[in-house]
Amino acid sequence: MTNESTYYIPFIPQTYNLDNSTIALNATHPSGGWKQYDTHSLMGHMQTKRTYDVLRSAFTETPLNDTRPFIMSRSTFAGSGQYAQHWIAELRRDFSALRQSIAAVMNFNMFGIPFTGADVCGKYAGSDASQQDETCGRWYQLSTFYPFARVNRDKTMGGTEIEPHKLEGDWAKMANASIYDRYKYARFVYGCLFEASTSGQTCFDPLLFHYPTDNMTYTDIEHTFLVGDSILVAPVVVPLATTTATYEAYFPAGNWTNLDGYKTIEVKNGTTSKMSLTATATTVNKFLRQGRLIPVQMESTNGGQIDSTTASLASHFQLIANRDEQGHAQGKLFIDKGMSVSEITNGSYEHYEFLLTNNTLQRLVVNTDSTRTGSS
Repeated sequence: MTNESTYYIPFIPQTYNLDNSTIALNATHPSGGWKQYDTHSLMGHMQTKRTYDVLRSAFTETPLNDTRPFIMSRSTFAGSGQYAQHWIAELRRDFSALRQSIAAVMNFNMFGIPFTGADVCGKYAGSDASQQDETCGRWYQLSTFYPFARVNRDKTMGGTEIEPHKLEGDWAKMANASIYDRYKYARFVYGCLFEASTSGQTCFDPLLFHYPTDNMTYTDIEHTFLVGDSILVAPVVVPLATTTATYEAYFPAGNWTNLDGYKTIEVKNGTTSKMSLTATATTVNKFLRQGRLIPVQMESTNGGQIDSTTASLASHFQLIANRDEQGHAQGKLFIDKGMSVSEITNGSYEHYEFLLTNNTLQRLVVNTDSTRTGSS
């Protein structure tokens, strides 16, 4: 086989060539005469686009015409993010795969598909049966800040059941608490995803994106990450002897406020050591960046925990700020009903920027063109 052959590929991804169990690479498409060799990776993207177009046009005379399509795909390409979301699948229930999922979500944020997540607890059972519940409990914690999160277990090779009520002891507590924690910060993450849809920004970043001159952020990249440019998340990514153990995480220079208890970690410039964190908390360790302000929802209107998007829309917001050296902090809040296309295209949503200066809090209205037109 020569290099000129349409079959020739100088590498084999993972185990099989690209034409394994599918169309031959030298097949010719009737439209345009394109070779499969040149279009193989576009198949999933084009299927997604066609599905989106059909869902937007097929219901012209029905109430569904204005409903936003929700499409998930495992086969995506550059530009797929405007039509569909992506999920990382085929992961095993072990800490290596848990770490791998963090890198994968980071990658797809860079690829322009920020609404990405992994199968929580992995689709397949891990090799160490003694670590299954621990891995799953920690994975639920991590998934608090996945843009997309779901539980998906293979019935044949997925091992024991992994729903929160099927876990035991502390691991079950972690799973349940993390789901409520996800609702607490959901509006903050949702706001970042809205801005990503208009500006192309990312929402799930390695620290090196924001601290490029800090050499330590280029090591152990998957261990700690920033969500929405504001929340540093430091999940447990290795098995620990007990739930009372501690572990280390790196923090760039600045003051970081623990969002569970509001104690502050101060890191001076030039410090390269890691901080010791407790692993006993039921929810993932998370810290608010200096100079940032975020919206959260502590409880529903009836005094209970937020447990649905419906409850979220009906409940109040609170703002948490971590002032910088000048006493300033800023952040944004985006509110919509989350269903119609016209709500976005017509700008009939609420989008605010909050500026905290000394003891004054300003609320600026962010228009659809990202300008600020007023304050209160």
